[in-house]
Amino acid sequence: MLHIHFAMAEKQSDDTSAYVKRDIQGKLDRKEVPNKVCAGYLNIDKEGRIAGNAFDPIKKWKCCLNLLDH
Repeated sequence: MLHIHFAMAEKQSDDTSAYVKRDIQGKLDRKEVPNKVCAGYLNIDKEGRIAGNAFDPIKKWKCCLNLLDH
């Protein structure tokens, strides 16, 4: 019975690894940063929008204002 649990855990780990590799390759194909950016930076897609679930209109305008100050 224990062998079945080990086999299931190994398959789940292999599936997760394949998913992560596919996701990273997809980000590279879209010319996005393939990992989280450093604190204070944002992932920006090709259209200039904040990518992912981190979109916050207030954060976007603060970022734009900071770019204009420099």
